[in-house]
Amino acid sequence: MELQCPALFQDGENIITCKINKTAECLSLNGTVTFELSLNSEKRVACHSPYDPGVQCIPRQQHSPGSCWCEESSGDIVTYKFSYMASTTHDRGRQLECSFRVCPQKPPDVNISEGCTNIRFNSLKESLPRSVILRIGETTEVVLTAVIIVIVVTLLIVMLSKQFSLCFFNRKRHGDSNPLLPTYQDKDCS
Repeated sequence: MELQCPALFQDGENIITCKINKTAECLSLNGTVTFELSLNSEKRVACHSPYDPGVQCIPRQQHSPGSCWCEESSGDIVTYKFSYMASTTHDRGRQLECSFRVCPQKPPDVNISEGCTNIRFNSLKESLPRSVILRIGETTEVVLTAVIIVIVVTLLIVMLSKQFSLCFFNRKRHGDSNPLLPTYQDKDCS
């Protein structure tokens, strides 16, 4: 038996492959191929598919996310696929297993790729769906625009308040009765 996983998973669909040798000594011909997830002592069945070594598998053009199916029969090797919907928040560090429930006389030799033994994800940018990345970009753009507007408005208020207080105190010093009315002497204050 051989289980193949991506070296680095992506958030969303990942195709897992389990290859089974039909010549393994079995007490029963029919059974189940099961894909399981485990973390520490917690183990759960993610998907299972009927196994019948006498049936020829036909490749699927389409599949449902989260489903598993018999993809190919080639000689003594039967290939099962699992459309695993991975989540960076729930699946990091988990282990994927493919088990063959047919009561073998002796446990089959299992070759497991490294990606299956400790699920790891791509970097943040690569693991996020494109729509999330676009939303983050749009949100950043809106926030930066708002910050720039606040800075410009603040600068205008500071400049106008300095100009007003300069004119106000100049008029008061010259003895104007109403310092808010412009005079011809204060060209910058009108």
